[in-house]
Amino acid sequence: MKRALCFVRLLVPTFALVVATLSASAQESKVPGVPWRASDDLGRVVSAPNDVPAPRPDRKVGLFYFLWLDGDIPRDRNLPEGENGPYDISKIEKLDPWPEQNDALVGSDAQMHYWGEPLFGYYASSDPYVLKRHVRLIADAGVDALIFDTTNAVTYENAYLALCDVILEAFAKGEPAPQVVFMTRTNATATIQKIWNEFYSHEKYRPVFFLWEDKPLILANPDEVPEELRDFFTIRDTYWPTDAVFRTRDAWRWVDGYPQTYSWRDAEDVPEQLNVSPAQNLARDDKQGPVWMGELIGRGRSFVYGAEKNRVAPLEGLNFAQQWTRAIEVDPKFLMVTGWNEWTAGRWWIEWANRYALVDQYDLEYSRDVEPVRGAALDAYYLQTVDGIRRFKGAPRPPKPAPRKTIELDGAFEQWNGVEPTLRDYSGETEPRDFRGSAGLWYNTPKGRNDLSAAKVARDDANVYFYLETREAIAPALPDGLILALDLDDDLATGWRGAELVVGVKYDDNGTVVARYYDESVAEQARKRLETLTKRENLEDYPETHRLVEKQLHPYATDEQVAALKEWSERERLRSDARKEAEELTERARTFHPGKEIADCRWRVEGNRLMIAVPTTLFAAGDGLTAVSFKWLDDVPLESPANFYDRGDVAPESAFFYRVEFEPKE
Repeated sequence: MKRALCFVRLLVPTFALVVATLSASAQESKVPGVPWRASDDLGRVVSAPNDVPAPRPDRKVGLFYFLWLDGDIPRDRNLPEGENGPYDISKIEKLDPWPEQNDALVGSDAQMHYWGEPLFGYYASSDPYVLKRHVRLIADAGVDALIFDTTNAVTYENAYLALCDVILEAFAKGEPAPQVVFMTRTNATATIQKIWNEFYSHEKYRPVFFLWEDKPLILANPDEVPEELRDFFTIRDTYWPTDAVFRTRDAWRWVDGYPQTYSWRDAEDVPEQLNVSPAQNLARDDKQGPVWMGELIGRGRSFVYGAEKNRVAPLEGLNFAQQWTRAIEVDPKFLMVTGWNEWTAGRWWIEWANRYALVDQYDLEYSRDVEPVRGAALDAYYLQTVDGIRRFKGAPRPPKPAPRKTIELDGAFEQWNGVEPTLRDYSGETEPRDFRGSAGLWYNTPKGRNDLSAAKVARDDANVYFYLETREAIAPALPDGLILALDLDDDLATGWRGAELVVGVKYDDNGTVVARYYDESVAEQARKRLETLTKRENLEDYPETHRLVEKQLHPYATDEQVAALKEWSERERLRSDARKEAEELTERARTFHPGKEIADCRWRVEGNRLMIAVPTTLFAAGDGLTAVSFKWLDDVPLESPANFYDRGDVAPESAFFYRVEFEPKE
């Protein structure tokens, strides 16, 4: 079932995962920008470093970043008494496939609705726990600048200053982090003056300014920038695709349909900026007129320009992949990705249409967030973003091969001195969480166990030796659940997100440690059942007309279309049980199902250092082993890769695996 596809491929439509590339400043940090690889739930593996260019420091990437989740987001009034949470279309759709006009199920006029649940929960934009995780994930993706959306004349000061403080903290520790840019539109003059007073006038935040042409970049109408500040900024205007199709000099788009138009500065044939996004609220024809996401007729995540597709397959990221091919072809100096964490859309009453509409977001298919999400997509779009950035900006080469060396488990830990490479991890990942969320929610996570710091690996003919260092003494004394996940066949497309063996299920005081193989058969059965269920119940099919056709935006469908949609709507209600089963099967396929147990591995701990010896006979290549991929996890439940992001600590981050090659045998 697993497919070794790529996230981005020239021409249409498969794609190729890529891993953690860091910004130019990050490549000199304590957490080096080494191109670790990963795989997603579909078995798509990130590109190897030799498959992409060497780092290109003259290419930059900006990520559209939203700050508005500190607002007054209402509680879903249909929830049981004592239960809190916002309106979430992905959950409401299970009761009504098109709830947009159903006043009994959704919020009233102008109330905000989530399209899905973020992996970190329905968080507030100023939650420091979430902000720190955002910064690490975004830095690992290779993003140079966060582009703050202040287009509605609100600056969200509390949120963005809290985020900038997190960025400054990362810089102080020598860790990678993006810088920031502001995008303005409504009441731009007053908005820019406010941003100046809050941010740019403070020397403290100077390291966070993203510079373009040696000045802080701001996205605004040049005529609306206060005159006394115009020399301080590099200014670029912004516009919607339909505003002025040919006005592309010094004017950047923040969303665009394929094939995207580039902006230029010095010469019309030298692209300066281009946008990529996983979906667009634009019509599917050449005119790209604006449409509402809730009408289900826009350019969703499954849409491929130039190919008629009625099947909805949002996990495959076909629209996004096509946009990345255009970005790589055009090769602008600055690439903008829209976006990270929009999540919500208002339910607005449209007077001329005499109905409600959700304009900018709706559900998984008709949304454009790449931040990891609870549910089927999980981290697929995050990893696809990393891959696209890697292909655009290039990636640093892997570390030099590790020496062959015998490590005596009864000997001193000083044996590891001089063994390179030293593989670093971020600090502070076990900090607790205690912060409010949206719609009456409160998130409280206790402090974690061991904060992972550094890893090394060595080998001789008999064993591969793994070294782990933590920031404080390893606890408990028998640290059950401090796990080493191993890719035994050097193929991340197989196993549990790449791992065929986990070592550290249980530590024995006799110096052995229990390891368990991954039982692929259980997950394979779940995937086959899911595939059968999907085909039988047509879970990915939409009607030929979708919800409305473009001409009906003013405002009604034909009787035939209404009848077809009504029939489809009834089928959707009947398929609700099938969709619930599909969700359960998806989670079952993600779980680490333990197979055969072995106790052939040995361990030793001293203070904050641990070493484990794994026999080379356990690896597919045996004594011919030339490289190993591995991942450390502490106190991370193995039910789902979602826990890589939000439980305990992992090294390296998220779904990535370290990979170390070995020096040849003399």
